Amino acid sequence: MLKYIGLIISICFWWGGASVQAQKRVQKVKAFAVEEKQKLQGEWLYHKGDNLVWAKPGYDDKNWQNIDPRLWLKRIKKGTFEGIGWFRIHLDIDESLRGKTIALLMHQRGASEVYLNGKLVHTYGVVSTNTDTEVKYNPFGEPVKMRLGTQARQVLAVRYSSSNALKLHRNLNRWARTAGFHLYIAPLDQSIKDVIDARVFDALISIGRSGILFALGLLHLFIFIFYPVQRANLYYALATLDFAFTFYISYLHQHTHSVDNVIWLNITSYLLSITIPLFFLKFLYTLFNDKVPRHSLMFLVFALINAGVMFFAWSATVLWVYQLVCGIEALRVTIVAIRRKKKGAKLIFAGVVGLIIFTPLGTLAFLFPAIGQLISSNIIALLVNFGILSVTGTVSIYLARDIAKTSVNLRNQLDVVQELSAKNIAQEREKQEILEQQKEKLEQLVQARTSELEEQATLVKEQNAELTNINEEIAAQRDVLQGRTEELVVAYKHITDSVQYAQRIQNAILGNPAQIISNFEEAFIFLKPKDIVSGDFYWYTTTRKRTAAMINDDQSIVPAAVSLSTIKILIAADCTGHGVPGAFMTVMGSSLLDDIINSSHTTMPDQILKELDRRIIKSLSTKGEAKVAGRAGQVNDGMDMSVIMLDETQNKLYFAGAKNPLYFIRNGVLENIKGSVYPIGSEQYKKEKSFELHTIDTQKGDVFYMFSDGFQDQFGGPEGRKYMRKNFRNFLLSISHLPMTEQQEKVTQEFDQWCNKQSQTDDVLLMGFKV
Repeated sequence: MLKYIGLIISICFWWGGASVQAQKRVQKVKAFAVEEKQKLQGEWLYHKGDNLVWAKPGYDDKNWQNIDPRLWLKRIKKGTFEGIGWFRIHLDIDESLRGKTIALLMHQRGASEVYLNGKLVHTYGVVSTNTDTEVKYNPFGEPVKMRLGTQARQVLAVRYSSSNALKLHRNLNRWARTAGFHLYIAPLDQSIKDVIDARVFDALISIGRSGILFALGLLHLFIFIFYPVQRANLYYALATLDFAFTFYISYLHQHTHSVDNVIWLNITSYLLSITIPLFFLKFLYTLFNDKVPRHSLMFLVFALINAGVMFFAWSATVLWVYQLVCGIEALRVTIVAIRRKKKGAKLIFAGVVGLIIFTPLGTLAFLFPAIGQLISSNIIALLVNFGILSVTGTVSIYLARDIAKTSVNLRNQLDVVQELSAKNIAQEREKQEILEQQKEKLEQLVQARTSELEEQATLVKEQNAELTNINEEIAAQRDVLQGRTEELVVAYKHITDSVQYAQRIQNAILGNPAQIISNFEEAFIFLKPKDIVSGDFYWYTTTRKRTAAMINDDQSIVPAAVSLSTIKILIAADCTGHGVPGAFMTVMGSSLLDDIINSSHTTMPDQILKELDRRIIKSLSTKGEAKVAGRAGQVNDGMDMSVIMLDETQNKLYFAGAKNPLYFIRNGVLENIKGSVYPIGSEQYKKEKSFELHTIDTQKGDVFYMFSDGFQDQFGGPEGRKYMRKNFRNFLLSISHLPMTEQQEKVTQEFDQWCNKQSQTDDVLLMGFKV
């Protein structure tokens, strides 16, 4: 008994499931008052192959497979569609529509025969599995009369072929991704009216839009041909013509019934959509920039990528992103132009904003059907057209206004030229009248003057004899002067050769700046003599310093072994005078420093200055020869100097200066470490000279500057004033963050710009180094 009950329950469940399944396979056709246009998107049944029996309403199709008649070739299994097949759908007709004549609206990518209840309703193209005999035809929803039967359940069957669909899909991928159809039903009268309205609206908008853009493009192209100076006209013409062809192709897409030709129209439209932003950006760059920016190459690469991926399914997304990025760049260029107060920038900015605001509405309506239901397609098309024409219109207005202003200016200049020409003609006439009046007077004066000249000719002959004697005397004196001039040229050449040889000697003594710079993390040396040789000089050496370490032994401090650490000594000096006298002082100073530091191993800056001061005074004291300030043998010559010793092992820098300071910059703050008030040499000071020693704990990145007073004392600038110490400090602080090689270039530029046409006042020395 339980087995029978279970069997009965199973049969009931199977019957109920089958009923539900059967119910699912039937599409309800509602009254048109409820829904004016209905898409037949219920459970279509499909069977591949070809058999006219499958059109009969009573045919058993329960074993047919469910399928979307659009035939998305990537979604259906391989072998499902092989060029021809039959589709059937069962309709549940509303009572108000039974026996009525309605409109059948077909969109397809092949050829088809439509049967209602076994009777042929309409044929679209020629159905065949042979590509040569098959005729594909897409009616684009043109209404066809179809009279419904009187029964409640009716069957619509479609015999359908697309013989080369698989081949096109293999070769063109996403451009031939569907091979099927989709059907609508609607009231006949309303459908005819809608088609007529749509065709009229589409023709007016698409053809009108394309015509306007084509006319604008040709206009600006001709303007460029006849006036090629303004290249912006060329790029705008190319972008506008691209727009015109794109819209015309879009129009052809909706009115070309040849299915396969539509594919090539779509590909062409895609490629044109890539080039439009490129031409428009090139137009903006040419209009607002002096030269095309380097990053514009990025958009060309992006465009090539779009063309390269056009056969992939996601290429539409890449194209949308590319156009969005180009739109943002166009917005940026126009905003920058507004900030720079470029003429016409605001007008073109308004057009770009209109393009960015209104054009995406069409894309949003396509991506989000709910928006398309709220706003009619005609309104969306008008908004998109308004966005496109806003940018082309504003640009045309700008270019037209620019041409008009140019014409007005030329007209005004022509009026001025004509006015000046009239004045010149009047003046010429006046001159002719004056000349004619003076002609007679001149003839009389010429006669009188001729008689006077005849009288003077006799006198001139007498004077010529006297002048001949004077000329002979002048020629003799000239020969004497020429001989002396040649002697002076030879003497000047000897002096110049001697000074240039002295320059080579001085350079050899000072050493190669590159070798000195190589001993520092970063450094530069800027030396600019006033004459051929310099009174400013630099001196550098690397030596060793004894350092005593302390060792803790059983909590007692005892001296450890003395170690040697490598130190660097760098000196900047400004000798008394410049030119040859100053150069002799640099030779003496360099020689004495070599003996004091390298031979006597004196390394502390204060001790170096003190010993150098003693030796300079001793060397220059020549009793009985020099008399300065009334005292025989007194020395007033010498030098200002700054000395640093850098101990990188101990991270310490020691400095002492003779009148010259040391500038020290850390974390963007400049500190002026002053030197002693006493120079090296010069015996006019009654007090004993002292040179204070400064110690600095160095940190990585510290920047130091050593210099003479030549830079800050240089006259120049707009008012011919001194550069001054405050400006010199601010300038060094402003460049201290740069690499030393760039700092040297900035120093050279600053000095040359400040001097301008002023002659150099003194020798200039500036050295900088970074720890």
